Amino acid sequence: MIIKQLRTTIAALAVLTGAATATAAAPQWLESDSAAAIQARIARDFPMTISQARDAINERYGLKLTDDSVREYGRRHYLEIKEIDGQERVFRKSVGNLALLHPAMNGNTPPRGSKASPKRIAYVDTILAAYDKGEYPGVGHRIRYRFSIDVPYDKANDGDVLRVWMPVPRESARQRNIRITDAYPANYKLSADLAPSDANVHNSIYFQAPVVEGQPNHFEYTAEFDTYGQYFSPDSILAKLRPYNKNSELYRRNTAFEAPHIVNLSKLARRIVGKEKNPFRQSELVYDYIISRYPWAGAREYSTIPCIPEYVLEEKHGDCGQVSLLYISLMRSLGVPARWESGWMLHPGETNLHDWAEVYFEGVGWVPVDVSFGRYTGASDPRARKFYSTGMDAWRLAANKGVGSPFYPAKQFVRSETVDAQMGEVETSRGNLFYPAWSQNFTIISETPLTGGIPAADGAPVAKPFHKATQKEVDGIVEDMRRRLVPDKRQGIYDVKAVVGANGKAAITGTFSEQAHHDALFNALADNGIEASDLTRVLPDNLWALPRISVAHGRVTPAHSAEMGTQVLMGMPLRLLERKGEYWRVQSPDGYLSWVSESSLTRKTPQQMEAWRKAPRLAVTALQQIQAYDSPTATSPRNVVTDLVPGDIVEGTLDAADNGRVKVTLPDGRTAWAPAADLMPLDKWAAQDFNADRILDEAYSMMGSPYFWGGTSVKNLDCSGLSKVSYLANGIILRRDASQQALTGTRLSARDWRNYKPGDLLFFGNKKTGKVTHVAIYDRDGYYVHSSGLVRRNSVDPVSPDYLRDDFLHAVRIHGNEGTDGITYVRDHPWYF
Repeated sequence: MIIKQLRTTIAALAVLTGAATATAAAPQWLESDSAAAIQARIARDFPMTISQARDAINERYGLKLTDDSVREYGRRHYLEIKEIDGQERVFRKSVGNLALLHPAMNGNTPPRGSKASPKRIAYVDTILAAYDKGEYPGVGHRIRYRFSIDVPYDKANDGDVLRVWMPVPRESARQRNIRITDAYPANYKLSADLAPSDANVHNSIYFQAPVVEGQPNHFEYTAEFDTYGQYFSPDSILAKLRPYNKNSELYRRNTAFEAPHIVNLSKLARRIVGKEKNPFRQSELVYDYIISRYPWAGAREYSTIPCIPEYVLEEKHGDCGQVSLLYISLMRSLGVPARWESGWMLHPGETNLHDWAEVYFEGVGWVPVDVSFGRYTGASDPRARKFYSTGMDAWRLAANKGVGSPFYPAKQFVRSETVDAQMGEVETSRGNLFYPAWSQNFTIISETPLTGGIPAADGAPVAKPFHKATQKEVDGIVEDMRRRLVPDKRQGIYDVKAVVGANGKAAITGTFSEQAHHDALFNALADNGIEASDLTRVLPDNLWALPRISVAHGRVTPAHSAEMGTQVLMGMPLRLLERKGEYWRVQSPDGYLSWVSESSLTRKTPQQMEAWRKAPRLAVTALQQIQAYDSPTATSPRNVVTDLVPGDIVEGTLDAADNGRVKVTLPDGRTAWAPAADLMPLDKWAAQDFNADRILDEAYSMMGSPYFWGGTSVKNLDCSGLSKVSYLANGIILRRDASQQALTGTRLSARDWRNYKPGDLLFFGNKKTGKVTHVAIYDRDGYYVHSSGLVRRNSVDPVSPDYLRDDFLHAVRIHGNEGTDGITYVRDHPWYF
């Protein structure tokens, strides 16, 4: 599903400790001395002692490491240890990174991109389809967005002026028609207007404003631009390739070494490419070398790393920017021009900071290279498998075309981002405000597929002329787009019909749940030369509700007597699509559509939903149903305000407990007192790492519960409801039905059940047709737990007395595929945060 109002917020930390350079009178995180600032950042990046890291690792992974074991993990680069002031300190992300870097935990470092989701692959397929039709530069979108920075008031800044820089997209072959449409404050400066074009490496907008006593400062701008995908086929590159003009300024500039992060690695580079002299083939060899050897892991502050490519080689891992700098250094070491590019990735549901590269081939031009995206080995089109070494999708905002260059206007103090500019920068007359001192917000307001043809290299449209269409032709396009956009009607609405008149024009009627699907259909009709009148409606994307009761029923049709398709839990954010009588058609965070009675819901405006996302909230973590009372001491059933079940969300904190209970606010405004021991702050609950035993404990707590069609709560559940409820206890959202869950994750053969891991999902059904009808959760030694008649335990081992003779089809591994289609951490779902 494409979420039109997608917000990515990088908020101020809850607990701020002053930088080493700050004085008692200075605002927190003020950095006035560059060297001291970097040392303070290093200290913050390595907060744990060896013993603290040991305890955290043992608790998370159920291990029994000693201090020496932790040190050994450091020597093997499974985690990072640094000596600071004579004491061994451990990197703050090392505990989480261990699961990504330890061979026993990460599947022996699968190559980057090998687990790409179908949605990710589809982005690539659209660019290749445009390339096949001769469209240049490819599929495009008109993106409208808002970028803002908020600086809380600090008395130490009274009388000072805040200076603020924010990134702005730059004109290029893949970015066009960039326009600032609104700004606050109204007066601003663009670096493109202040700097020579070659010097404007970090394209930015600049504001300044005085600090007013007691008032926070807000800065924002709204912009729109066209972003396109691009693809260079290997055959076309090889056909056009020419010897480099080594006297050109382009060649000299982009093969030079730029300390500290673009360095000479000639010895390694030559070892990688061997005797290969062709620069394109060298690029492919370097690309594959990096993606197969250096897995992704959470990164240190870039400013704390003396040389990032050497850091990757030493620590044996790197995030997107780190492996991009390694690629650039290796290519320049071979005499092949390469440069940095970075900004934001805008893929629906995945908006985030991102870095990549470009390589220059004489006779071809600049070719995009995204090492971090790797090889899409699961793609059916062979070109898609190697797409990101010569192509780029249409979901990017590029603001930087190099590293470590000056800002315009000039920044006086050390930057928060010393390599490029993505988050923004803030400083006063006395120092840099390191970004935990302020919050940044990037909001996509709208994204619209470009219509009227794709601009060609000279700006001319490439749309086909209209012709007299036939009913069969139009029906074929309508159905083809339905299969592409909404292959599963449980996940979206594409209820469209076409009537073609005698004049060959089509009249399109019906309903879409997504504006993007509407636009895609009419673009496809226009691209095929079909003139169409639009008589459709697109359901709203800004209506919201929260269930007000512990468990609300989602029915297949809007009637009390209708079959139940799913359930939704108290505080679960729901998108409201349309109303019929007393029922609302809703979409839950797993994408599933159902009809819920309005009496079970509390409607929320977009502003109220935003306030809810920012409010302190608690998740119910009890294994089973609990009660909340009207006072901290009440025990009578007559004093119960509501029941609560695992996964319910209420507003409140764990502060000020009374008699073991805390006061909570329900979505409809009612208040109650609930057991503190059964609640957890939502952000902490959502930040859980994968824990198979947590999932299985939830499943086993429902042993003996009767099977109930459509149930997805501990009150009543069906087979896929059991897996959904159990995984949600671990902060992971699965698809609704067994047949949908079977299409996610990594597929495992039925005959390999001895190699299954706890938490794997087992699927049963018809062996002749492959149709999935049942799902279970694997435990150990062949045993699994499932809901069949009742929640019970059986085995896939034919020699076991608990063997069940159901047709076992295959299994799916969820762990390791979090973040792919149909497997979403709550912490990553934009409806919650």
